[in-house]
Amino acid sequence: MSDTWKIAAFYHFVDLPDCDEWAERLVNHGLEVGLRGTIILAQEGINSTCSGSHKAVDSTIALLKSDRRFE
Repeated sequence: MSDTWKIAAFYHFVDLPDCDEWAERLVNHGLEVGLRGTIILAQEGINSTCSGSHKAVDSTIALLKSDRRFE
């Protein structure tokens, strides 16, 4: 296991009526990749400070950016 961690802090105001579905996706993804931290989702957007391996953080951001609303 690597001793290096990556930290990401971000927010994005966006119309997110499907925030409950995104919450489930992000929890499952985070458990799979070992992500730590907090991701707050609301119909108005997302706010997060999370950390983990470079791969965990990068893959989480890539998952979000797969939805054009988060680009």
